[in-house]
Amino acid sequence: NKLGDINEDDIRRAREVDVWTLFDVRNKRGNTCLCIFHDDKHNSFAIKRYSNGVQGWVCFSCQAKGSGAIDFVMKRDGVLFTDAVKLLFKN
Repeated sequence: NKLGDINEDDIRRAREVDVWTLFDVRNKRGNTCLCIFHDDKHNSFAIKRYSNGVQGWVCFSCQAKGSGAIDFVMKRDGVLFTDAVKLLFKN
């Protein structure tokens, strides 16, 4: 089953990417760090791994939020789902 240039296996592998690996983490303390979506002075960006393996992420200052690496890349790069999946394979 294909969706454009990607297939279900591509999507599965993209969902397994750890969000922490997708950006330069400055001042990381536990599960929090500086948010990349705004000029952050305090650790307001948090990532949590749920029992099903999915990572949820949220910034408590600017309210950016999502579920997993695909959502993160879509927000960070301003791209659509299929392009986010493709970008994750460069990491």
